[in-house]
Amino acid sequence: MSAPVPLPTMSDLTRLLHLGLCDTLEKAKEAEALKEPYGRPKIMSVEDVEEKINEESSDSDSNSDSDSVDSDSDSDASIDFTYAFGFNPLTHLGMFLKRTNPKNVALREKQREEAMRFLKKRSEHSLRQLSVKDEIEGLVKKRITGIVQGPVVSLREEGKVYVWCKVYKTGRLICEVSKGPEKSPDDIVQFVDVIPGREGDPLVGVVKVENLQSDTEYRIKIGLETEDGAFRGIDGEDVVEATFKTLLDSDERSEVTVNV
Repeated sequence: MSAPVPLPTMSDLTRLLHLGLCDTLEKAKEAEALKEPYGRPKIMSVEDVEEKINEESSDSDSNSDSDSVDSDSDSDASIDFTYAFGFNPLTHLGMFLKRTNPKNVALREKQREEAMRFLKKRSEHSLRQLSVKDEIEGLVKKRITGIVQGPVVSLREEGKVYVWCKVYKTGRLICEVSKGPEKSPDDIVQFVDVIPGREGDPLVGVVKVENLQSDTEYRIKIGLETEDGAFRGIDGEDVVEATFKTLLDSDERSEVTVNV
């Protein structure tokens, strides 16, 4: 709980009043309210009104009799008596003192802190929603593709990789390896049948891909194909993709020097 705001002293009030009067005079100077007409529009005198009526009457006499009636009514309607108060020093001074009152300043600071805490909580909640959305999309993707975990690529031998995946059900795990997003005759397609070794064992498939170039980046696309047609392998759009880079050959590694 925040500490109560201390009451202002007489010196504080005197200083605020002095600052308010200085600010009021400055605003009055900007509004040209320190001399006549004190920030108001110029008010027409009786002589000015009579002169304007006479001008309108002389103009209306030159027109036809039927138009003169309309012109007289127009001239009467054109005289708009308005009154504008102009700059109000008491209102400005009162608003200044209200704005700079220590209690109001502390209240605004408290409201600002509460607003910041609310915005922080809302942003954290939004980030949590985004993370949940990403997790749900990942689960849906795995459920559609039939691949629960993976692919994990193991680079253990020159020109060879092993692709590990865990799947939902028994079937054929098909792996397509290419150098680019478009299909090419050089693409390598390998597959392995996934069957449990014993009851209760996880359904894991390891695909061995050979004849790869050293120190080359490849794109891998892997899918599960089942007999019931629930999963269509890599022919459908429901696949899992990843990229990897092969190791250097032994001859190439021997030529690499490291300076320490």
